[in-house]
Amino acid sequence: MECNHWIPKLNVTLGNYNMTYSFYVMKVANTNVVLGVQWIYSIGKYTTNYRAMEMEFQGQDGKWVVLRSMNTYPPKPVSSQRMEAVLRQGDIEWSIECLVTFRKPPDNNTQHPVDIQALLQKHERVFRDLPAGRPLDRGFEHIIELEEGTQAIITTPYRHPKRYKDEIEKTIKELLELGYIRSSSSPFALSVVLVKKKDGRLWMCIDYRALNKKTIKNRYPIPRIDELINEL
Repeated sequence: MECNHWIPKLNVTLGNYNMTYSFYVMKVANTNVVLGVQWIYSIGKYTTNYRAMEMEFQGQDGKWVVLRSMNTYPPKPVSSQRMEAVLRQGDIEWSIECLVTFRKPPDNNTQHPVDIQALLQKHERVFRDLPAGRPLDRGFEHIIELEEGTQAIITTPYRHPKRYKDEIEKTIKELLELGYIRSSSSPFALSVVLVKKKDGRLWMCIDYRALNKKTIKNRYPIPRIDELINEL
């Protein structure tokens, strides 16, 4: 590590403790002062309490000095909503996501029961994979009707870790190749969220809440249940 300057006999205040010490100036990110082994050697005997984040030693004037950490609160788990709000405010410089992964045991029972297999074969047209491309034209084009005077709705994208961003890009690429979606230059822009399923897979969802608030709701009279039963 390269040293640029040397400051002799610099006065430093730590809480109520004042000291004079010489420091080397080096480029260390997010650090103001580092008190190393040389300073610990100069104070002699000391005690530390890492649970309370305290350090106690005897000063040069014979009085006992207690240095305490700025934050003595024990770590507490926070919800994802709270963490997202803190990230939006920019109060966190950087964060780390820890994922506990395990190898899923092989599924040896991949065959369905006989009655389920018969049902799947009978309705193969329903249970088979969706064909690629857009569905056939059935004479009706779905239109989202917005309230009069509504401007283009644009929402700020959510911040995702790299693993989530890779999953979003992978899903979009697959949908484009299958023809389910297409490139668009629409002025509307909505955010994407990922929902974790029970099996650990990530499911991409679109946050349409801002668009739904400006959409004209289609209201139809609900038929009476007794009339429907009589028509059977």
